[in-house]
Amino acid sequence: MEPGRWTSKEIVSWLKSLSLETYASLFEHHAVTSGEVLLELTEDHLREMRVETVGHRVLLAKRIRELKLRHDREICLDRRLDAKELLDRLQEEKWKKLYSSFPRRIFVLRHGESIGNIDKRLYRTIPDSRMELTPRGVEQARRAGKRIKDIIINE
Repeated sequence: MEPGRWTSKEIVSWLKSLSLETYASLFEHHAVTSGEVLLELTEDHLREMRVETVGHRVLLAKRIRELKLRHDREICLDRRLDAKELLDRLQEEKWKKLYSSFPRRIFVLRHGESIGNIDKRLYRTIPDSRMELTPRGVEQARRAGKRIKDIIINE
C-alpha cells in the first residue's frame, strides 16, 4: 500500500521495521495516525513530539523523507506528471529545506565605546580585537543586550 494511504496500523508496522516501535504510542498521542500526516513530519516536528534521542530523530526524519519520495514517485506514475511539474515540485522542496535552515533574525550590533575610541593612538600598539570597553561602553553593551532580549523573548 502506498505510504500516503497508511493507517495507524501500517505506521506501527513501519516503526517496527525500523526497530523504533517504542514510538508508536507517541505517534498515536500526537495524532500521527495516517500516512498523509506521517509524510509531512519533519525533524522539527519530531523534536516537538519529544523524540529526544537524536539518532532516532535523525533516522525517523530520513526514513520519512524516503517514504515521501517514494510516495511522490507513485503519484507521478499514477498521474503521469510531466517533467516540468515534477521539477517544480522538487525545486519547491529544495527551497523549503534551504530556507528552513536560515535564522529568523540577524542582529547587527556595534560594540560599545572602547579605549580606542577615546585615544586613537592606542591602535598603533593594540589590535582592535584587544581594545577594552570603557565603563560607558560596558553600559552601552548591557543596554543593547537587554534590548535584544526584549525583542526575542516573546518569539
